[in-house]
Amino acid sequence: AALRGRGLGRRLMDAVLADMSACGARTVVLEADPADAPAMSFYARLGFAPQGTTLLLRALPGGC
Repeated sequence: AALRGRGLGRRLMDAVLADMSACGARTVVLEADPADAPAMSFYARLGFAPQGTTLLLRALPGGC
C-alpha cells in the first residue's frame, strides 16, 4: 500500500502489454478477484472489460 498511487503498476502493465503486442498477441486474459474493487478499477482503466469473473482485453495493436 505504501507504493500505491505512484504509477508503478501502470508502467509495469504498459510494458508487459507492449511486449505482448510486439510478439503478436492480440488478446490478453486477466483473472482477477471481482471483490477487489481497487484492482478492478485499475484493470478497467487499462482497458480490460469484465467477462464474468475474468477480464478480457479486446485487442492489442501491432505484432512481431
